[in-house]
This record gives sequence, C-alpha cells and structure tokens, in this order.
Amino acid sequence: MPQGAPRADKKLDSEVVTELSRKAISKGLNVRLKADGISMFPYIWPREMVTFRPMGKDEEPRDGSMLVIDRGPGFEFLLHRKTGRQGDKLITRGDSVEHDDTPWRRDQVLGVVTHVEGRFTHKRRRVPDRGGLYWMALRAAAPLSYKVNGIVARCAILVMRALRGLTGRR
Repeated sequence: MPQGAPRADKKLDSEVVTELSRKAISKGLNVRLKADGISMFPYIWPREMVTFRPMGKDEEPRDGSMLVIDRGPGFEFLLHRKTGRQGDKLITRGDSVEHDDTPWRRDQVLGVVTHVEGRFTHKRRRVPDRGGLYWMALRAAAPLSYKVNGIVARCAILVMRALRGLTGRR
C-alpha cells in the first residue's frame, strides 16, 4: 500500500474475515485469526494469533475450554472460556471479565481454540481442552482474580499504546 493511502475500513475487513471464517468452519477446516481484545488477558494478549477447530455436532466442550462464539451478523466472534451450563445453553466468561456472558445456544459455538501463537515470541503453544492449571487457579481465586486480570489488562493496553506511539508502529 502506498504511503499516505487511506487504510481500508476496519469494520468492512472484519465482516469479510468473519464471513470467510464461518464458511471455512462449516467445511470442517481449522481457522487462524488474530485476537483483538483484552477479555482473555493475560492468557491471550491482543493481536496474538489464535487457531480453532470446528466443534463436532455431538461434542460437549469441557469446562475451561476456550470456545469461539458466533454472535451473529454484524458482530465479530467472541472468544471466552466455558464455565458451565444453564439447561441446554453454555455459560462463558473471559479471563479478565468479572461476570458471565449471556448464555449461548450450542449452535452459536463455532469451535474450540487449539493453539495460540505469541505476538512477541512467535511460538505456538497448545491450549489444553480443560483450561489447564491457569484456569483452575483463576477459578480458585475468583472473583478477585477476574478483577486483577481486568486491571492488569487495561494497564497493559495503555503501555502497548504508548510504546506504539513512541516507535510509530501499528
């Protein structure tokens, strides 16, 4: 792209990527996307690459597994951990969010996160399907741990923005 040229509209780009991802998942393919948000901080940092696989029709995700939720047309995907069930709906929550999400229907779950690639290290790490030790520690110290994660996440975003401003990188 030529220097000074206007950047493409982020919302349009996001909608295109979301729709292509829906189609890939419906064909049984794994999808790799850039995480954009702080709700799963510090396990997933903003702009890290996340790989997820389609979830089988009869598969029951385990508590602690990271799910990719399709919130519908006009919305980006949501990536949160499964924390339980409410009847036939799934309950999810971000690692740095103090409250559970609205319950999701099973058909809204697109897939399960399998790998995260570090933004700075570029190393892929496997994501345990039960949440692993990190999730168990997070749950054991709740609700304080969610509040602390949220504060640390907001501070990390401010530091990252300041560093980007100093270096001129996007």
